[in-house]
Amino acid sequence: MRNTRLRARLLAGAVIVAAMPGAAFAQDEEQQGGIGEIIVTAQRTEESAQRAPVVIDTVTADELSGVTDVRELANAVPGLQFANAGNSVQTYIRGVGSFNAKSVQESAVAYSADGVYLFTTSQISPAMFDLARVEVLKGPQGTLYGRNASGGAVNIITQGARIGSLEGYFEGSLGNYSLFDFTGVVNLPVSDNFAVRLAGHHVEHDGYLSDGTSDDDTTAGRVRALWEPSAMVSVKFAFDAARVRGVGPGSVVVPRVDAGHPWIGALDPRSDTGPTTVSGFRPLADPFNELDQWSSSVELDWDLGFATMTVLPAYRHESLKQRSYVPGYGIEEDADIEQKSFEARLAHQGGGIRWVAGAYYLEATNDETFDIINPNPAAGRPAVNLLVNPLSVESWAVFGETTVDVTDRFRLIGGLRYTWENSTSGGYQNQIYPSPLATEEFLPGVEAGDFYVDEDVTADAVTWKVGAQYDIAEVSSIFATVSKGFKGGGSYVDLASVDPTYAPETIVAYVFGSRNRFFDDTLQLNLEAFYWDISDQQISFVGFNVLGQPKFQTTNASDSKSVGFSIDTIWLPTPNDRLTFGVEYVDSEYSDFVRVQPAAPVGTLCPTTTLSAGPPARVAIDCSGFPMMRTPKWAGSASYRHVFDMADGGELTAGGDMTFASKRYTSIDFSPTTLDGGYAIVNAEIEYKAPEARWSLALWGRNLTEAAYYSGGIQSGPFNRPTINQPRTYGVRGRISF
Repeated sequence: MRNTRLRARLLAGAVIVAAMPGAAFAQDEEQQGGIGEIIVTAQRTEESAQRAPVVIDTVTADELSGVTDVRELANAVPGLQFANAGNSVQTYIRGVGSFNAKSVQESAVAYSADGVYLFTTSQISPAMFDLARVEVLKGPQGTLYGRNASGGAVNIITQGARIGSLEGYFEGSLGNYSLFDFTGVVNLPVSDNFAVRLAGHHVEHDGYLSDGTSDDDTTAGRVRALWEPSAMVSVKFAFDAARVRGVGPGSVVVPRVDAGHPWIGALDPRSDTGPTTVSGFRPLADPFNELDQWSSSVELDWDLGFATMTVLPAYRHESLKQRSYVPGYGIEEDADIEQKSFEARLAHQGGGIRWVAGAYYLEATNDETFDIINPNPAAGRPAVNLLVNPLSVESWAVFGETTVDVTDRFRLIGGLRYTWENSTSGGYQNQIYPSPLATEEFLPGVEAGDFYVDEDVTADAVTWKVGAQYDIAEVSSIFATVSKGFKGGGSYVDLASVDPTYAPETIVAYVFGSRNRFFDDTLQLNLEAFYWDISDQQISFVGFNVLGQPKFQTTNASDSKSVGFSIDTIWLPTPNDRLTFGVEYVDSEYSDFVRVQPAAPVGTLCPTTTLSAGPPARVAIDCSGFPMMRTPKWAGSASYRHVFDMADGGELTAGGDMTFASKRYTSIDFSPTTLDGGYAIVNAEIEYKAPEARWSLALWGRNLTEAAYYSGGIQSGPFNRPTINQPRTYGVRGRISF
């Protein structure tokens, strides 16, 4: 059913602001007699999140305790939607995201770790330990972040080394599904100007699905070093390494084969029910997931007097191998990925002006081999067997942003960035199945399914930001900004005759926000209204090329809109009680979205028009007027926490939280099987913390009501093959600090 009621309503909404990280969370609120502040670096300089004129949600170290998968951030940030395809994490913010199902596809929500952009989303979850905070910026970050931040940015900030402090902790969790989660950290003050922080982490659990998929076996290590040769200079060294093994992510079948058991995996023999069956190639080759990565970086900060210079070179290497049946047929991927980046900037703050100016360079290569294992394809749908598809990306940019105090209450904001980038895709495709249409030999020009790949896409863009901020009172302000974001174009694998390229995606976002504190900082009310105008939105999906071969494709929706508001509150009715509530409303629409395929998805509600009976067949699928996929109209969260002061000087904290979202389509097929209903996830925890936080012990439970919801999916025939959230999990967590 079409949504033709899109209207530009600008109502109030919120930006989630939390307290200081770790054990300091409750102490800060008590010492300050109100809601604590958190310092963020989302705008490349340190500032209070409550005063920053950006849409930012901050998840603290306390809230990240026990979180080992980035997708769990959905429990803390309303409107943030996650899914996965193999190792790739798919992230959507207010309808903008990427269906990145292969390592060569980049996200429209830019991830970074300690200021270094992550070229692939498979690098994210292994970094989720010993964190200071995670910052989620909603909307285009076109000036300071640049490429591929059209939907927003997620900044992962790890705990750094501390000079002069010998400290550390050991933390571990045991739970159902054979969960074992352990983190060990030590901070060593080597000298009066040099310190090293060592952190190690291991997490493993059995598969959440009945076929053994959606498991985890991750081991990661981290070194952070800080050297301050003078009061004007600091150097930060970073090294990370991670090893991931296991069966890998899985999916389920919708409609369910057993309505009362939603976590029956798609590879479970009970799921062999029709067109999505994997029986055609049983016995199955075992699915597996192997990921090895390491990275290093050096950050130099030098106070030059008039400004602080920051230089940040970084290198990342990643090797991944996986076999998965998530789409309904087998896929194998083998990729070797290298990323080099360099950023240099100057930042000044003082004298009524704050500015940042800099330059950025990125070079990334991905040597990928991709197999689709489908020896029994449907009639007229040949399968692709082997795709050798190396990709190289090069990008550079110059940028600047400034905030000027017009008066002591009124400030003007302006920013500009120029980005240039080139993407080159090469290699070849060799179709092997089915005979006699194809053979194991690579015969371009003889066999239609065998051809070379040679695509070269270059794009540039000027992105910008303008705005203003006004302090109504000492702890209340309003701001308004207009900003433009950009995601570069590219290509997918198809015959050159059909031009398998897609255009850059751009977003212009209009935002009005209000930040307020009342009653001696015991009540916080933050409001936001937004309107996003999206041009040439990149929509990725699993479709079929002109030869009828299954393909991961990307097309451009000519026009999309997203409009809504959010409200966020924090209330401390007593020094020992804390309540939070946040809600977000999004009214979204693909205003002009038509794609052409050999056939329409089974059961699609989008009007279709046959352009050609073929061969090859061509059908126009018009999804204009439908809501943007993975975008609930309503999403939010609520929490309550009470601290009991114990006679021994310790604290007993009990609390719970709830996250909810309304119905939404999980894919652009827009069929009844891809429409998932609303859900509410309930979590609870009780923790005892000894005096001076020397040790703690907690009992926790997540998804206590075993609510099931789908977070992605690929339709195959009349069935949907979505990924699904975690079932009920529970356990005990202990921590010893020194």
